Amino acid sequence: MDESKDIQEYHSEPLESKFMAPFANIPYVSNVHYARPSDVFIPKGYFKNIENIKNFEFFEDDTVICGFLKTGTNWCERIVWALRNDIKLNIQHAPPVSVFGMVMGIGDSDSDNNKANDEIFSSMKRPRVIKMNLTYELLPRQFQQKQPKMIYMLRNPRDVCQSLHSHFYTLQDGFSGSLQDVVNLMTDDAGFYSGPFFKHVLGYWKRRSYENILIIFYEEMKKDLSGHIKKIADFLDIEISDEEVSNLAKHFSFDSMKRKAEQMIPFHAKQDGHSATVEAAHKGKTMFNKGKAGSWKALFTPDMTKQMEEWESKWLKDYDLKFIYE
Repeated sequence: MDESKDIQEYHSEPLESKFMAPFANIPYVSNVHYARPSDVFIPKGYFKNIENIKNFEFFEDDTVICGFLKTGTNWCERIVWALRNDIKLNIQHAPPVSVFGMVMGIGDSDSDNNKANDEIFSSMKRPRVIKMNLTYELLPRQFQQKQPKMIYMLRNPRDVCQSLHSHFYTLQDGFSGSLQDVVNLMTDDAGFYSGPFFKHVLGYWKRRSYENILIIFYEEMKKDLSGHIKKIADFLDIEISDEEVSNLAKHFSFDSMKRKAEQMIPFHAKQDGHSATVEAAHKGKTMFNKGKAGSWKALFTPDMTKQMEEWESKWLKDYDLKFIYE
């Protein structure tokens, strides 16, 4: 599995796209830079902390939750944390500090969150649950060496688009962009921290046969949460009874998670450094939208659908990846 081609030098270039204007107030769009030679978009502040992140220490019993933005990683990390630490659901709310909000390598502007994050990760009780939105190429070096288990969340790009638009509109004051603006930026293979979308997705899809990587489709987990809780438990070598699966499925149903989100977000967002998210949370807004598979159908125009179809076909022509659109 050793495929390491350690990149010794990164070159940062400001993102350029004719579709950027509506996103001027979105930190993880307006503040991302183009990173060569990896050809991905990452926050400008990442370059200041790149060695801290590349040298991050993994343990073999870590569980990593990963995915592109708005693919269900927040939902998945809570399920995994419960499986690892609280299978009886004795803790009714999110545990302090240990998991939620620690998105490695992201922060507003040039804020130096990563040193604090590193200290928090180092003090976390094992086995740790760690969420990242990094592309495969930007993972810490020890991911290949220690091979901790990773769960990678996949969601169809059309619902990702509409969810991103809803997220910006709900949680980012001053955002006036349309759904068409989000579609344009997505299909231009520009913008959005951790993008381009297919660069992120295909980097993990090509490695789906690795024993330490489990790929889960958001739409399938939404349809059969109990089955996927059992699937995740089996992947992590965790024994779980049918009753425990049922209880966890009720506790972590999407509607239940949305009701709890108002309690979780303020602390979560503070750890990420997203002040706009904190302010929105205090107004009763939440990062959990409808979460419905196929929501894009009621929102996309025929031209948007055609635009997405052509973009998807261009990227997927050499791959057997089939998204679930409803």
